[in-house]
Amino acid sequence: MDIRWPDRGTVLVDIDGRTLRVVGEALLERRPDFLIFPEHITHWEDGAPLEDAEKSDVLSQVIEAAAARGWIFAILRRDE
Repeated sequence: MDIRWPDRGTVLVDIDGRTLRVVGEALLERRPDFLIFPEHITHWEDGAPLEDAEKSDVLSQVIEAAAARGWIFAILRRDE
């Protein structure tokens, strides 16, 4: 998995030759560094839909990969 953080609201993740645009927001106080908005992540960059179970798994992997780089990512839970 390769992670690129090109701007404040986007993280690009490459997995097995596919790219996923992870939408969120970088937080200035860095608690967390990047807050993921899962409701805006609906498809791969090639247009293929991203199923909920797959999205959950991929976002967990993204959080782990970010942590390995010293970044703290979290998912915004609207239902909490």
